[in-house]
Amino acid sequence: MDSLGEAYAEGSGVLIVNDGSAQDDTLRELDRLRALGYRVIDTPNQGLAAARNVGWRASDAPYILFLDADNRADPQLVERACAVFEEDPEAAVVYSDKLEFGDRTGLVVQPEADLSAMLVGNRIDACTVVRRTALVRMDGFDDAMRQGYEDWELWIRMLDAGLRFVHVEGALFHYRVREGSLLSRADDPHVRASVLHYITNKHHALFSAHAERVITELHRIQAHDRSRVIQADRITREAREAARNATDLVDRTASELEEARRVQAEAVERYDALISLAEDDRVARGRAASVGARGRRVEGSRACQRRTTGRSGGEQDRVGHGGASAGR
Repeated sequence: MDSLGEAYAEGSGVLIVNDGSAQDDTLRELDRLRALGYRVIDTPNQGLAAARNVGWRASDAPYILFLDADNRADPQLVERACAVFEEDPEAAVVYSDKLEFGDRTGLVVQPEADLSAMLVGNRIDACTVVRRTALVRMDGFDDAMRQGYEDWELWIRMLDAGLRFVHVEGALFHYRVREGSLLSRADDPHVRASVLHYITNKHHALFSAHAERVITELHRIQAHDRSRVIQADRITREAREAARNATDLVDRTASELEEARRVQAEAVERYDALISLAEDDRVARGRAASVGARGRRVEGSRACQRRTTGRSGGEQDRVGHGGASAGR
């Protein structure tokens, strides 16, 4: 609701259909919206087509915007659609491009509406602004289509009836891509085949009348798909080659890094050895210096002893001589 802007902040012109949800968080949110002034209609689960029919039939607004709970609409979509309807009384449906977000992101350009192309596949999302009188004329969506693509079937009927679709520039609709959603389940090949079978049977005469153009469109799509496959193959090959080159580069880098680590380890080892040798040399020099000092001290001591011994002998001689003199 917030995506619609301040004009709808208090629920004015907004009608919410609860298609049988009993989840506590959903019910709490619906109660909160009711308290804010939004109109909420609870129905048993009947499918998306029936829920949309309940919504537009309960509204008296001249223009109807269909917006699923997990998607967003730019406020400009409503403003610009209303301007188109006011200027062009023949316009029945107004739509824009869409911006995907969630599990997949990107801009999806929705082309100009064309019946032959629409018979091949849906080109326009359900998030559109539709003139109410056009819905009344077509009797809305087909309630029997509970597996999805009810908007596709309605667009086929509208285009076959000559109703006018108007594309406005810009991505004014934001579509959430989410695994497990109703629309993602509708893309299942078996579901899609079942829906296609239902639509072609319902509009058999229409498909027959446009068979040639439908086949031409299918061939065009097939050629486009082949081109995309070729391009995808080329990109895949280039990516694989780049991956191989990257792997080789990683291997070379790892080898060079390993070699650098080995050289570093050897350098550290040599450095440690040099430090050890220097330490051993310092210790040896210290020991040699200590021994030399002790040797000099010993020699000095011996010299002193010799000098002392010499002096003592002389004194004895002198004493002896003195004694002799005294005797005489």
